[in-house]
Amino acid sequence: MIIQYQNFLPESDYLTLRKFAEKTNDWQKNNHPLWNMRAVNTFNIDPREKQVLTTMLKLHNLTRKEIENNLNPEKELHAETIQFQRTFVQPDQPPHSDSTGNNGEDNGTSQRKFSSLIYLNDEFSGGNLWFPKQDTEIEPKPNTLIVFPATFEYMHGVKAVTSGIRYSILEFWTYAKEHTFCENVLEKEANNG
Repeated sequence: MIIQYQNFLPESDYLTLRKFAEKTNDWQKNNHPLWNMRAVNTFNIDPREKQVLTTMLKLHNLTRKEIENNLNPEKELHAETIQFQRTFVQPDQPPHSDSTGNNGEDNGTSQRKFSSLIYLNDEFSGGNLWFPKQDTEIEPKPNTLIVFPATFEYMHGVKAVTSGIRYSILEFWTYAKEHTFCENVLEKEANNG
C-alpha cells in the first residue's frame, strides 16, 4: 500500500525543514555520481541547528505513528537512514527497490522494511515518483508525506527533473536496532543541548 498525506506537518515545522534544505552547505561528497552532493544525514547536521533537529525528530515520530497505524509492522520500527536529499536536473532514475536488488536478490539492504519521504518544495519541473508494478505516479507537492513498503513489490523510480532542484527528506525504516545510527544521533542531538 502506498500512502500519501498532504499538509503532513504544521506549516511552521515544514518551513523550518524547507529553509534548512535550501540554505545548508553540508551536502555530502560521495564517489557515486548519482549521490554526490545530494544528501545531508542527521549525523552531518551541526548540533547548533537545534530547531532543525527537534523538528526532524517530530517528523520522524509522526511518520513512525502513521506507519504503525496504517501498514501494520510486525515489530518495533526504527529509522536506518534519515536524510535531507536534493535532486538536480537529471534523467529518469530507473525503478529500484529499497531493500533488494532489481531482481529481488539480497543486496545488503534487506533490513529495510518501509520507506518514507516528505517533499519540501515545488520550484522544479518533473521529479514524479512512480511505481511501475502499481501503475501509480505521484506528483511531488510540498509538505506531502509518502510511505510505502521497501520491498521488491514496491519498486519505484523518479521521473526526470527537467528544471530546478527537488528537496525532500527520506527515511528507511527497519526492525533491526543495530542499523539505527542515524536515529540514535537524531534523538541524542534533538534532546540534548
